[in-house]
Amino acid sequence: MPNYSYSFETWPVRFHAINTNCHLNAWYRLYQSFDEHSMDNSGKPWNIVFGHHPVYSQGSHGDTDLVQQIIWNVLFEQEVDFYLSGHDHHLNALRKGDSGPYYLVSGAGGAHYRDREDIEDFSTSNAESLFVHRDTGFLWMEIHEASATFQFYDKAGDLLYEKQLEQQD
Repeated sequence: MPNYSYSFETWPVRFHAINTNCHLNAWYRLYQSFDEHSMDNSGKPWNIVFGHHPVYSQGSHGDTDLVQQIIWNVLFEQEVDFYLSGHDHHLNALRKGDSGPYYLVSGAGGAHYRDREDIEDFSTSNAESLFVHRDTGFLWMEIHEASATFQFYDKAGDLLYEKQLEQQD
């Protein structure tokens, strides 16, 4: 990573990276990055934030702490289309409300939960779960100027869940 938070563009997306291990300091740096490259004026139809730890998750680690959720909701939630993360070893799509970003957790590419107790140790979330898969797999996204699609696949490559979205003006 070039810094604790950074942004880059590839049409039609502006990506914003955040080092979630730095917690509040990283959120502040991300806010500064957004301020410098205002998301409203980025000229990109889609805005994606990605970091290791999820904001919302039904995995064994659960949602981030309440303070960080509040900071996220106040500063960024309405400006972001997707928040991509890993950390929890499962696949999960969540959304908070009808107009907020999609929270996509894809932490199931490597090791899976080691025993039955780990598999069953899943949290509730402050966001609505649209999809959850408690085994290995991966996330695939296709983003075009007017539409985006995300798909979750299991370890055999079979499609588990798909969502297609149209860009809102």
